Amino acid sequence: MTPLSFGEPTHNPDGSIGLPPLTTASQPTAGLNDLADIIHRGNRDLQVGSGLDSGLFEKSQQLLEQSNGWPVPGNDPMSDRPRWYHQLVDPTLQNMFNAVNKDDLVIHDAVTGSGGERFLNNLTQHQWQDDGLAAGGLFDWVGESAAHDSTGRAAETAHALEEYTSNKHNQLLNLPDTQGQSLGQVNPELTRDWARAFSPYMDDMVGMNTGDSNGLFAPLDPDSSVEPANTRHLMSVLYSDHPPLDGGADAGAAKTASQILSESSQAHINSYLTAAAESVADRNAGEDNFAMQSAGKLQAAMDLGAYDERFDTTHDIFEAQKQAHEMQSKLFDLGKDVIGEFPGGSTVGGLGGLMKDVIVGSDPVMPGVQSVAGRDMFPVQLHMAQTLAQAGVGDPHFLEVVRGHLDANGHFNIPREDGTPDYRYFKNDINNYLASVGQPGVINDMTQNYWNTYTQAIINAAPPQQP
Repeated sequence: MTPLSFGEPTHNPDGSIGLPPLTTASQPTAGLNDLADIIHRGNRDLQVGSGLDSGLFEKSQQLLEQSNGWPVPGNDPMSDRPRWYHQLVDPTLQNMFNAVNKDDLVIHDAVTGSGGERFLNNLTQHQWQDDGLAAGGLFDWVGESAAHDSTGRAAETAHALEEYTSNKHNQLLNLPDTQGQSLGQVNPELTRDWARAFSPYMDDMVGMNTGDSNGLFAPLDPDSSVEPANTRHLMSVLYSDHPPLDGGADAGAAKTASQILSESSQAHINSYLTAAAESVADRNAGEDNFAMQSAGKLQAAMDLGAYDERFDTTHDIFEAQKQAHEMQSKLFDLGKDVIGEFPGGSTVGGLGGLMKDVIVGSDPVMPGVQSVAGRDMFPVQLHMAQTLAQAGVGDPHFLEVVRGHLDANGHFNIPREDGTPDYRYFKNDINNYLASVGQPGVINDMTQNYWNTYTQAIINAAPPQQP
């Protein structure tokens, strides 16, 4: 086997020998690609946290930073930095990232350590040849291990990434040297990988875990916050990678970050409604009003984040309202039939898409308004009724009546609103049944709590900062 050539090794202050320094950004040290290939083929169980992985990852960070700041020679306007490092740097960098992307210890330390912000600045501002696919792959393990995060590294890494995304949302919506382009436009694959990493923590962000992570994630927006400002800002960045707004929704296209965000958040809202209903079934009436409040807060963050992203693009409050509403409507339609990918395995849209009337509504919203147009909250109560009926609680007569509307899988057969009495009779049966469950008026009170939390978050939200 031909020996690999890495140049002259360095002697560290402690006497150990490390990988050689990079010569220049345009000439990555000879052999780094070969070393990345060897590490990639190695035994991951033996290499996690090793000096080999950490050394290669440290070199990749140095190469990334050097290439971002390296002056491009010549006066040819076509010899722009991205085109230059696409050819000379990115293939090596992407290979190095792919070699260590399973090392949760090394990546965790890089993101959560003192140099984390500097590294993430370099990672997001680099205009990647592969649209950020290899860079985003560094964080695939975060979402994949969220539910069995025995070390806490997934939650800590997710929290550091989410704080960065929230705090730097203006910068990420207007990346340097891109003429105001966003992370979603410049590096869509990186944005999508971050959305997948964040998905198990969307509920934790607003303060209540629904069970798809270990519950080790500290809320971005604590109980005392009326406006979920930090979650809102993070979502605005994820919304920057969205399906085309001027055309039909292509269900067969790769999922954008905004789709991943929308589907995960809606599924968590469904899980909140289930938890609230189960608290009534346990005869602890109103025990999980906090679940309803969390649902309202998460929904408000979705609406505010979508508005912010559109306002950053249009600089027009009314156009931002209109486009944000259109985008969310399209995202809901794309995700309403997704089953089993999110908490509880529930259909994201829920109840044949009726939840769209609640989640999206018929009117656009914007932050800081004096009031929010009312919405029919019957779909929320219908979701809770389905959970309660499956639990077998309530007046036996009304319970049997409402069970007559359930199919073999425990889902409601909902009549069409076509002017015939069927839907009206169905709605009356549901309302009569809910009135027989728990303390008088408890379901109505919980539903109102959901809506009040949502509207107060919108009304008290600050307008977006000017870019």
